[in-house]
Amino acid sequence: WDLPVARLEHWMDLTGVLSVTPWAGRPAFIEGTDRPQPLVHLLNGGEDAFKMLRARG
Repeated sequence: WDLPVARLEHWMDLTGVLSVTPWAGRPAFIEGTDRPQPLVHLLNGGEDAFKMLRARG
């Protein structure tokens, strides 16, 4: 799809999609490429924990 990484991460956050295998080899944050970690993720124990909580509710 050739989307910028930050845009893809944003849409994955909005739709509640957990990061999958192709992302496993990347560092957690690359300055200038990735979007900043949303505060709601940090307050709820990380991206995966937040998305799992959101899926239950």
